[in-house]
This record gives sequence, structure tokens and C-alpha cells, in this order.
Amino acid sequence: MSKVQVAIITGASRGEYQRRTSRERAIDINLMAPYLFINEIVPIMKQQKTGYIINIASIAGFTTGFGNAYAVAKAGLIRMTRIYAFFLGEHNIRVNCIAPGLVDTEILLNMPVEQRQELLGQVPEWSQDPDRA
Repeated sequence: MSKVQVAIITGASRGEYQRRTSRERAIDINLMAPYLFINEIVPIMKQQKTGYIINIASIAGFTTGFGNAYAVAKAGLIRMTRIYAFFLGEHNIRVNCIAPGLVDTEILLNMPVEQRQELLGQVPEWSQDPDRA
């Protein structure tokens, strides 16, 4: 049986401009939801003696140009993935995390030019090819 967990929050602004509810929503969706989901599914996987958990993080969790709750949540998700991988490996449960880079979307185009250039400067390889996104 396969399970897919996907939660996306978009339109986040730089941290200093976010309202409290926006910050809470970003953390709830991008960190707490995976945490709660994993805690529900792990007992079933342990009973089955196998399982795979794949979290979707973001380059925002590795870089400094995303100074907002989204980036904090994604960094937390990356760390949480490592911790679960360490402790669940002995139960034949694999835990991994995918951290996509920037995608040429409306969100990126609507960023202030300085912020967009700062982010693009932190990406090792930038492509506008939709087949590579």
C-alpha cells in the first residue's frame, strides 16, 4: 500500500511582514502536518515490518534568502526527517526528504527583483526548462 502526503503553502512573504496567523499556518502545514502524519502511520509500518516515508521539503530549508516561517518549517522538516530515519531504520522503515529548488512560477516572478536575484544566486543550477522542474 502506498501513501502520498503533499501539502503546499504559497504566497508567503518575508518573515518580518507575515501576520501571526500566516506564520502559524505555514508551520502547521509544512512541519506539524508531516509530524502528526508520521506519528499516526509509524505504528502501522512497524506492524508491517516495513515502510517508506518521503517528505517534501524545499531549498528554502537550506538557504538564508527565505527569511520566513515557510523556510523555518522546511528546515525543521529536513531535520525531523533525519531524526526519524535514524530511529526508524532498525524497523526497516526508510525516511527520506526531497528538497526541490526554485521553480519558474508566478510566485518567483512576483518577488521583488533584489530578493529574486538573491535567491537565484544561492541555487547551484537554475533552469527555466519545465521538463526539469
